[in-house]
Amino acid sequence: MACRSTDKAEKARQEVVKKIKNDSTTVEVWKIDLASLSSCREFASKWNANPDNKIDILYLNAGLIAPNASLITSEDGLEMTYACNVLGHLAVIEQLLPSLALSDDPRIIFTGSSGAKMSTLPDHPGSNKRTPLRDAWSIGSYVLNAFNIYTDTKLLLAMVVRELQESFKNHPDEKYRKIFVANYHPGFVKTTISNKDHYGLSSLLSIPVDFLTNRYAITPEVGARPGLYLGSASIEQLPGGEFWDENAEPASLTAQYDNEALRRRLRNLSNIIPPMGYDKGKQAAVMVALFIGRLGDLHVLLSQRSDFLSSYPGDTCLIGGRKEPSDVDVEYTARREAEEEIGLPIDYDCVRYVATLPPHLAGYGLSAVTVWPIVCLITDRALVPMLNEDEVQRIFSHPLESFLSHRPDKLLLRLGHLEDESDAYHWYQAGTISANTSLRPGETQ
Repeated sequence: MACRSTDKAEKARQEVVKKIKNDSTTVEVWKIDLASLSSCREFASKWNANPDNKIDILYLNAGLIAPNASLITSEDGLEMTYACNVLGHLAVIEQLLPSLALSDDPRIIFTGSSGAKMSTLPDHPGSNKRTPLRDAWSIGSYVLNAFNIYTDTKLLLAMVVRELQESFKNHPDEKYRKIFVANYHPGFVKTTISNKDHYGLSSLLSIPVDFLTNRYAITPEVGARPGLYLGSASIEQLPGGEFWDENAEPASLTAQYDNEALRRRLRNLSNIIPPMGYDKGKQAAVMVALFIGRLGDLHVLLSQRSDFLSSYPGDTCLIGGRKEPSDVDVEYTARREAEEEIGLPIDYDCVRYVATLPPHLAGYGLSAVTVWPIVCLITDRALVPMLNEDEVQRIFSHPLESFLSHRPDKLLLRLGHLEDESDAYHWYQAGTISANTSLRPGETQ
């Protein structure tokens, strides 16, 4: 049993032990806070270090509503409900996959909610780094839309479950293709999710909910039945990735739930997880600047370093540099360097943040630098490059697809010039930019 409150978990463990007739069964309590990515990592590391770490069924039941305005931000800077109800679960799954693969019949079962039917997600995640969903709207200490945020997370989770199952189904490693994933609604269950001591005065908002719960809700034992069915029924009877209602029947939720294109846009939620920070050592950032080419494909913006630089003169590279003490984070470092080197404005709408990729360690020993790749999408096609001749000779682009393919690239890079300019763009050279030159792919300047 992995729980945030070990005291409450211990009481539950003792009740379970009393009901178990098999004396050889062991029930343990491990601490985890799903709203903390470091706690998720610590839990997974501890589990994976266990010699007997096979997992047959992983039940993911944690969920919260955050009506108290003082508790709406996780330690990772994310909106609390989103951090706990969605990302925490995915972070745990990612690190426990090898243990699940050891089972002959591995299953991942989420506790969902039909409250997702009341939610509508944005068609495209916005620029808010706290959450891709709606954020908290508070007055004083009260979060007035706490329940709406909760239902948002449940709809998002249901959609991600479908994509997660699809990812396992088509996984290149055969051992992961057998993993079954489900998401079920337990019904209107009598729990304490809307009434916690730490909610403070915000708990007053839950009084109507508590009244209905006490009068009409079912017991947790009854609510657990669909989950028990999904964990014990023959796998041949269970379509994977589905949302199951309180009667253990597959059900639909909303039109968005059935929107395959939207689900795929939300698939890679790991990109939204903030990378683990480093307290010591030198840091740097590079911008993986993407833009849409004339054929509708994505291209990566590259630069050729000045021949007058003392290190790596004339080399082709991504735009970036060392993190300065005044930089608020590594994303800002990448944006600042892009502005200094090629005049790309620090504009979060024209140059939209997409993701932070895993860091790369450059160099050795005391000279080692942790380099963070920051992926951004240039949306303003009228931007005017202004190259810093002291640092950059020219900038050009290359198709993103060529970096993702194992096939030999037919385009040869020769001192920053592409041999075949029909397939890639050689953009701008220092000292040739006029005031009316715009950032339009396919034009050689």
